[in-house]
Amino acid sequence: MTPLRDTYFAPLARRGAHRLRAGLVVAHIAIAVALVIMVGGMAQGLSNTMHSGIDSFVGSLMVAPKQPSAQGSNAPRALRNSDVEALEQNVDRTLVRQIVPVVNGRAVIRSGEQDYGSIGVVGSNSGYLQLKLMTLAAGRMFTDQEYDNKARVTLIGPKLVSRFFGGDPDAAIGSELRVGLQRFEVIGVTSGDGVDDDTVLMPLTSSRSYLYGGLNNVVAIGALATNLDALSPATANLQAILDQERFVKEPDKRDYAITSYTYLVPFMKSFLSVPRWFAVGATIALLFVGIFGLSNLMLITVAERRTRIRYRRATGVSAGRIIGEVLVGSVVVAGVGAVIGIVLGVLAIVVSWQVLPSISALYALGLPPISLEAIALTFGACLLVGLVSGAYPAIRAARIPVGTAPASDDSPAVRTPSDAAA
Repeated sequence: MTPLRDTYFAPLARRGAHRLRAGLVVAHIAIAVALVIMVGGMAQGLSNTMHSGIDSFVGSLMVAPKQPSAQGSNAPRALRNSDVEALEQNVDRTLVRQIVPVVNGRAVIRSGEQDYGSIGVVGSNSGYLQLKLMTLAAGRMFTDQEYDNKARVTLIGPKLVSRFFGGDPDAAIGSELRVGLQRFEVIGVTSGDGVDDDTVLMPLTSSRSYLYGGLNNVVAIGALATNLDALSPATANLQAILDQERFVKEPDKRDYAITSYTYLVPFMKSFLSVPRWFAVGATIALLFVGIFGLSNLMLITVAERRTRIRYRRATGVSAGRIIGEVLVGSVVVAGVGAVIGIVLGVLAIVVSWQVLPSISALYALGLPPISLEAIALTFGACLLVGLVSGAYPAIRAARIPVGTAPASDDSPAVRTPSDAAA
């Protein structure tokens, strides 16, 4: 009976240069696997971040009155509060997470003795920033409670901050502005986008109560889709509700238009797959290189144990068993390297969770997750590498002719009963 250690762990159990050679192969596989786990995690984190950003970019829908198609036609029928209420009450929340009504007008803005002239004043709800892809440079967005209570709060753009507060967003927070004849507290400053840099944003309820009167119309109705895949069905859902509310019988007779980015969805999905394919390519490249090192190790092991293999063949051991032992030995070496690499890769990802938040440029790309699927696939790939690497050495071992017993079992070349193990 051949000892298990000598049969399957022969490349790792040898002394001196033999063990060093096997250790280097294991180290190569371990480093390759660790890099694959890290690159895969980074690619997944980047993909998640990109998906979130793309959802925000193309995941917004805008409903507006349709302009007349012929000169001299009647003015477009306005969107009304009843349309907003119908959407808020009946929209499928698995497709649309928020309805964003919008009204606008113009008013003179003053701070102390300075004025900015007449600029656009927008009234909306808390979803407006995401609808317009705007971010906050300082302060906060108004809350739903402030919206319901018609609070006198407002957000201003960077041009107003430059004019009234010397370009310091923090100095603007908590200050008082006069919008028209009404006083409002500045609670937030929006980042510049080159379009709405001088816009004033406030709750829709506040704009109607203090600036525009009790209007029953809205300029537009925005809708935020839950994700990229929900964009097309969300559009259909909005159309069904508005068709019923506005008594539209045929699609070509709709007196409103919905603007969306559904045509970008196929391109965006292809774009999101790039990080994943990059990780797959890195996996294939690194493990392919590992095949050569492991195959070379097994060839050397078989060559050094030719005498022992001839003796075992003479004692009745079949060629199939010799092949099996070499293959199992090769798989064991690859598996040991894979386990070490997985541990190193997971530790590297855990360390990155602590380090990346302090590096804003890298943190913006997203934290790499630990993917059990990636670990399982990488481990399976390493076992496949072991099989492929051991195939040719196993065939070489099986073709060694039958011989007699070795002169000495203690000689380095024939020390173990089975030199075929890898």
